[in-house]
Amino acid sequence: MFSKLYLLVLSLGIIVKVRAQYEVADSLVHEKGRCITYGFSENEIHYNVYNEGPKELNDTHAIKLIKEHCPMYQNQAVCCNPDQVKTFATKIKMAAALLKTCAACWTNFRTILCQQMCSPDQSTFMEVVETFPSPTLGLPVARAFRTSLTKEYAVKLFDSCREVTALGGMSAIGLICGNMDCTYVRLLNELGDNSSHAPYHTDYYVGNSRTTEITPLKADVLTHCWEPTHEGEEACTCDDCSGACGSEQMVTAPPPSEPFQILGLDGIAAIMGALYVLLAFLIGLHCLIRWVYNRYVKRGDSDSIDSSSSYGDPKRGLVKNLRHKMVSKGQTIDTIIANGFHIWSSICCRHPGKCMIGSILGVAVFTSGLAYFQITTDPVKLWSSPSSTARQQKEFFDQHFTPFYRTTQVVIKANGQADEVYKLAAKRFENVTFGAVLSREVLTEAMTLQNILVNITAEVNGQTVSLEDVCYKPLAPDNNNCAIMSPMQWFQNTQDRFDIERGGKDYRDHIYYCARNYLSPDDTGNTGIPCLGVYGGPAITNLVYGGYEGEDYESAESILITIPLNNHVSNNTLALAWEKEFLDYMKKYSNDKIKVSFSAERAIEDEISESSFQDLYTVFISYALMFIYVSVTLGKLQLACASNMIQAKSVVGLSGVIIVLCSVACSLGIFSFLGWEATLIVIEVVPFLVLAVGVDNIYILVQALQKDPPKSVSNVPQQISIVFGRIGPSMLLSACCETVAFSLGALSSMPAVKNFSLYAALAVFINFLLQCTAFLSVITWDLKRQLSGRFDCCCCVRDEESENKSNRKGVVAVAIEKYWAPALFSSKCLRAAVVAFFFFIACASIGMMNRIDIGLDQTVALPTTVTWETTTGTYLVSSESDLLSTSSFITKEIPGRGFRNVSLKMRSVWKIL
Repeated sequence: MFSKLYLLVLSLGIIVKVRAQYEVADSLVHEKGRCITYGFSENEIHYNVYNEGPKELNDTHAIKLIKEHCPMYQNQAVCCNPDQVKTFATKIKMAAALLKTCAACWTNFRTILCQQMCSPDQSTFMEVVETFPSPTLGLPVARAFRTSLTKEYAVKLFDSCREVTALGGMSAIGLICGNMDCTYVRLLNELGDNSSHAPYHTDYYVGNSRTTEITPLKADVLTHCWEPTHEGEEACTCDDCSGACGSEQMVTAPPPSEPFQILGLDGIAAIMGALYVLLAFLIGLHCLIRWVYNRYVKRGDSDSIDSSSSYGDPKRGLVKNLRHKMVSKGQTIDTIIANGFHIWSSICCRHPGKCMIGSILGVAVFTSGLAYFQITTDPVKLWSSPSSTARQQKEFFDQHFTPFYRTTQVVIKANGQADEVYKLAAKRFENVTFGAVLSREVLTEAMTLQNILVNITAEVNGQTVSLEDVCYKPLAPDNNNCAIMSPMQWFQNTQDRFDIERGGKDYRDHIYYCARNYLSPDDTGNTGIPCLGVYGGPAITNLVYGGYEGEDYESAESILITIPLNNHVSNNTLALAWEKEFLDYMKKYSNDKIKVSFSAERAIEDEISESSFQDLYTVFISYALMFIYVSVTLGKLQLACASNMIQAKSVVGLSGVIIVLCSVACSLGIFSFLGWEATLIVIEVVPFLVLAVGVDNIYILVQALQKDPPKSVSNVPQQISIVFGRIGPSMLLSACCETVAFSLGALSSMPAVKNFSLYAALAVFINFLLQCTAFLSVITWDLKRQLSGRFDCCCCVRDEESENKSNRKGVVAVAIEKYWAPALFSSKCLRAAVVAFFFFIACASIGMMNRIDIGLDQTVALPTTVTWETTTGTYLVSSESDLLSTSSFITKEIPGRGFRNVSLKMRSVWKIL
């Protein structure tokens, strides 16, 4: 009996309450010049029911905001108070960041919101749906509204924003909808339910008037995206509005050309293969004809061939005379050059000490320019031409809008944890598998790591630099939090909110909801906390998750923490210092529960620089091996140990290697004087190149002197000058050809190639000059030592018995002369086979040349410890991507398909915010 009475009283209370709500709604007057609500109640969620006329704003800041956001209602009475205007101005910033690139879209979007909030005729298109009495004042408070608008209004609003793009090509209106398949119905539902954009929680009624009192909003206040706005702003661009593109056809990329093929085979390879077969056939035919001729055809008497008539031909005589004159002129030029080298070498050999001192002083002067030596590791300066359109546009953008933000990133994966099965409320408590990286244990460690990174500081000239000093704050000064992109933003980076459980729902229900509604200001159906981050913006799902398929976000294999830092054209000292501390901390970081990968904007440059200095050991070892090789091969190896010590050329070989190093140093010094920045390619490659090229002349000179040695110590200068005068023109011609060949590389617009070519060309020519001066002095001293029977490197030790053995041929010379050369030239078939083999190598190389990809693969620019993955985007991936990006992100492992295009999306999301 008591329970029945209780139910009866409860039912009557509900009926009375509902009836009271309807009585309030029914009592409202709907006519022009009347409001439906005015001002907040106890909080910013509920509003006072107000059915009187609009009021004038009396707050200067609110008047300024109305003029900025709702100019159609400036200088008139409105149905909103200053607090509402200020709150509205804060909420609308997110939508502005997404839509403001298209003036018509942005104007239409804010028009509907301004009409709802401040229209002086608010009661003509809005109704109060639900009310309750204020707990403090007892006055009716509106909890929900209904806004009526025509279908034309809804469609025109949606169409004006439908093609606006943001976030790396993603639909801006789709982001607001929370679904890329957005329609005008979904858009209005999202606006009505999402208080982060709309001023009220409202239901939108689309269609003709439901009652005679309500007049739906009409579309005449809106503009198409291809039209200028009512406020005089220009129409949207063709990128955000296809209607603005006019009748001209869109420029599209031409279709890829069909590959060149012959009979279904690669065309170039087929041509080179046919050419090789033809040559092999001709060589075989030639060998066969020679064999048949020599074996079966009798040779006639050579005297029977009367060739005297050919010499009587006047044309033959004219050609012979012309050829004789040309040869004479050539011999004259060669003689002049040879005499010049003879005189010069005679001076150097007679005064070797003075020549060496002069060479050392010249090297010292040129290498002093290394005091101004500067090196660049910036990939943009290395690989993009200053005159290229892309480089010029980037520099223009950087100068006028500041460079794109510096990206710092951490990728986190689970370390052995198993996936978890959870009964998800959003799917009627069905079992949903969450990846191990989304377990409570991993996310807790990730949040702890993020909070540590946020508190990292650096010291710069006595100044303490924190993340807040260098990070990007899109909503400053209203919100001074850093725009960190991570799943922890869904919990506002606090462990307390992560641990919230309500009604059997925990963090997994919340991340499931936020992954699909990251712009939502609250998650009232689950834990009740917002999805928006503390910086006022969203943590976009495909920028914080990696390794998932489609929209199965819960199967993610990795989570990302991305921290953008402000970038400047000239001075990034503070950001560089903070990034260094970040990298130093992450290199030492260790955790048994998670695996981490990391990158900073400076990481690629640091890696290039560090690996280059590590390569100095390789350079040293290479020069040491070349020194040993030159020392052994230049001398005449004898069976007697004492003879070997005399015939050895270790000092000569060491001098040749030192001369190469000096030539490279002089080249660097001269260009440093001119203010040129060197590249790491110059430091790493040019020494090897000049060493390989410069050693040739050393062999030519030494071998020539070994074939025509001086008879005595006093005859050394004269004999060297004779030999050098004979081979000097060849050395000059070789050096000039090499210098010109490298100089032609300077025609390239790519800075790295241009610098390399110029440095190499100058180093090769300086190497030739030092060989004509310093090396001649070394050769003079070495020959005098050898003729005196003194040991190499130990000239104080002398073996008089070995003096008469100096003219003996060395072991290497004997082996080539007696064994290798006869074996190679004894058989015509063998010679033909050698020619065929090398021609095969040439044809195969040319045939595969077109398989080389055009462009710069950045894996070539980084050490072999760095690998690459290319899907729809490109990432540097350390062997423990990129980044890159460049801008690119260096990571230890490939996160998976869900990680693709991160660089592009990140560059877009930060820019619009």
